[in-house]
Amino acid sequence: MGALIRFLKSGRWMGLRLLVCVTGILGTVWLVQQPSLVQGAKNACPLTVRQETKAAKAFKKLAPVFQEPRCLNCHGAVNPFSKTGAHGGGYIDIRKETQQFLKIPSFQNFLIVGADPDGTRTAKTVTQLNEIAESLSEISDTDLIRQKAFDPMRKACKECHISSWIIPMRHNHFVGRSTKDICVHMKTSILTNQPDLFLRHMQDDELVREGFKGRRGLLDAIGPEPPTMSFATLEKYANEWIDAMGGKFHRPPDCGCVVHGDYILEFSSKIVSTSKVTPAQSQASATIRLETKDEEVPNGETKYSGQGMIGYQTGPLPKWNTCDPFVQGKGTVPMRVFQAFIHIDELPGESIVSPGGSAKIELLYGILGMSQEISTGMHYMLNYKCVTNQPMLDPFWSTMYVSGRGEVSTDPMKMFLLKDWTYVGRDGVVGTKTLRSTCGGMCDEEVATFTLKEGDGSRDSSPK
Repeated sequence: MGALIRFLKSGRWMGLRLLVCVTGILGTVWLVQQPSLVQGAKNACPLTVRQETKAAKAFKKLAPVFQEPRCLNCHGAVNPFSKTGAHGGGYIDIRKETQQFLKIPSFQNFLIVGADPDGTRTAKTVTQLNEIAESLSEISDTDLIRQKAFDPMRKACKECHISSWIIPMRHNHFVGRSTKDICVHMKTSILTNQPDLFLRHMQDDELVREGFKGRRGLLDAIGPEPPTMSFATLEKYANEWIDAMGGKFHRPPDCGCVVHGDYILEFSSKIVSTSKVTPAQSQASATIRLETKDEEVPNGETKYSGQGMIGYQTGPLPKWNTCDPFVQGKGTVPMRVFQAFIHIDELPGESIVSPGGSAKIELLYGILGMSQEISTGMHYMLNYKCVTNQPMLDPFWSTMYVSGRGEVSTDPMKMFLLKDWTYVGRDGVVGTKTLRSTCGGMCDEEVATFTLKEGDGSRDSSPK
């Protein structure tokens, strides 16, 4: 035990713990940047943190369908007007298609130009068609083709595909977009920027339904290759996303796509030692805001992290004997929550924590420093009187606290992992976790309490 005490007081355990964290079972997840102070106005999303979490998870369930070949091929993965566009029907040279279109007798009658009483729109469209037809270089820009050669494009596509078949504009492409990007797009696109429009598009749009037939919208029968997600599942997930937001699309655009909200972790510690070597008592506390980062987690869970300072104060026992070592000090020690996964099962219709719910919480944290108490150590006798030594640095709180965690395991991945919380569900408190020890036999009592509360959703203010 003496060797352990010397090792803890030396401070070398911090480097070892961090090294183990970096090279441990979670790998590079530990190499996260320190959460920065976020400036700006309070988040405008009116959803609670749990509503946002529920909505974000609901869309993540829906998101895979947008990466299915039946969706992705049309939305950016395939370009029939490029020689390298991976079009199953081969390369379509829009210049030749436009040239042939211009040779159709009275082709002006087939132009889609809308109301054109003075012929201005028709004349402009003909000019644009000629620009495409006379181009000396390949034209693969689908936005340009839609703008200047819309009718030849439709005619070319309809030779093999159903009449409604059309190439989407680039801003409607899904290739290279994250789940959040697509979610925001669905909330802001003119075709889907209202819940009823979104559901109508997902459930009733002819091309969406055609995609789920798996026939690529082709006129000739081929072996169907539908999406792996069924159409019924698509409808279910789409409606769950809308329901999670209360049936409305809220501002800002990513409200309901990511989690803006936060949780507050309150930490308190009390240590009492009547040992002849270190007779002292210590109290410590911290309040840390846990926030999310816009990052993909393999299991789809929302990960929270945060950091703050533990304030500690250590002093002698109430009936301190002048012949006993004098231990004293106060200051701060950094504390970081590397990751926290918070899953709350609420009662139907509840938007805040309630006694009838339950929670599963896993939180991994670390103490990233040593407290800086001083101690006079054991006295010596001179002329039958106690003579104290000069005070020297002798970390008390941090040594005792870490020794207490060492009663469970010497593996930092287990020492500082908090599981099996007690669910509270009242007054904004999600749950509590209490740890008790005797500091590895070095103190009489060590009690640490962690309290997790729902935050106020503000990233620009200090925890309340």
